[in-house]
Amino acid sequence: ISTGSMAGGLVDTLTGTNLTGTTSITFGGVAATGLVVDSATSVHFTIPAGSNGPQNVVVTTPGGSAISAGGFTYFALPTFTSLSITSGPLAGGITDTLTGSNLIGTSSVKIGGFSATNVIVDSSTSIHFSLPAGSLGSQTLTITTPGGTATALAAFTYMAMPTISSLSATAGSLSGGLVDTLTGTNLSGATSLTVGGNAATFSVQSASTITFTTPVRVVSGTVDVVVSTPGGSATKVGGFTYISAALTPTIAAETATATGFQLLISNYDSNYTWAFANSAGGSSSINASGLITVTGISPGTYSTETITVTRTGYDTGVLVSPSYKSLNGTALTPAFGSETATADGFQILISNYNSSYTWAGTDSLGGSTSVSIAPNDEMMIDMGRVFIDEFLRMGYPNHAVLKLFRDPFYRAPHAIYVAKGEAFIVEMVEQVRSERRAN
Repeated sequence: ISTGSMAGGLVDTLTGTNLTGTTSITFGGVAATGLVVDSATSVHFTIPAGSNGPQNVVVTTPGGSAISAGGFTYFALPTFTSLSITSGPLAGGITDTLTGSNLIGTSSVKIGGFSATNVIVDSSTSIHFSLPAGSLGSQTLTITTPGGTATALAAFTYMAMPTISSLSATAGSLSGGLVDTLTGTNLSGATSLTVGGNAATFSVQSASTITFTTPVRVVSGTVDVVVSTPGGSATKVGGFTYISAALTPTIAAETATATGFQLLISNYDSNYTWAFANSAGGSSSINASGLITVTGISPGTYSTETITVTRTGYDTGVLVSPSYKSLNGTALTPAFGSETATADGFQILISNYNSSYTWAGTDSLGGSTSVSIAPNDEMMIDMGRVFIDEFLRMGYPNHAVLKLFRDPFYRAPHAIYVAKGEAFIVEMVEQVRSERRAN
């Protein structure tokens, strides 16, 4: 043995000639112990402690002394500082680098009792080697040099291979940005996650869950999802599908109509499905030229149109239009029918009255104005006949009953008078009286 620890203690054997009667062997001036002469050519002994570096070996017999300059080299005990990779797959095979001190002459590196391969001493402070296969969990590392052995507890952790079970979302836009969730096993310590070969930003939630954001992609289609951990890589073949960008409608022109409006879509494509919703409840349709027609909206009403465009394998395009107003309806200009003067004003019958409109009047002299709804002919005749019959029963003459119709105080009879005229009332009074005589 020509090298060893500064602590000494190794049994060594010296070979030479004329060694019979050997009285001492020294290493750097320090005497070896347990000296035993085996023969004239061999002596074994225990190496003494010594100083770091090469030392002269001197053997002394009755015949004199022989010197082997630098015949033995003492090495300092190695130390461990760190590993560049502290976790890896059970299968090993990864190249790792160990840093420490006094590493010259390293003869072995072991992790969990298994010897590393391809051990190369780069310097007194660095070694690189191939990790051996190992057992799951944290393992002890040992480094052996001529100077001794250094031990580092839990220096390296073997990790199981990850697996991918599923993705919460399996399709999304080429523009990326979709937050997705990957479930599987052995995901702790994940170092990368790619979708179609492009790196995704991700966060490890647990050993079974990772959340990530899909990256941007140029070409649509199905791609692989790959997650890598110190334990290895797992691939979900065809795990995610990028779908083409949406068709977002573009409005080229708008035209108001009496029952809604029309919108011309400049990028209309019949390969897509078009759906509509109007904020005022209007009905919508689109023709082959991309003209949307909205109907069923009251005149002068503002509304918006929500246009949704879908197609298998594409994102959904949605556009909410500006607020558009349908045309105002044609004005109703009042047409005067008969006019009747009263003690404090007058009455005018509107021949084209329509209750769907709001009516208001202003008098030039400041009089109060109101609008009442005139009954139809059948109602007027029935009401008038009842009124006439009542007063004839009380003994009123014809001219007195007519006077009651003229009086605005009696609103319903007076409305009939205004609507039908005095001649009509006179005739109706005569008819009722004749009928009473007959009965």
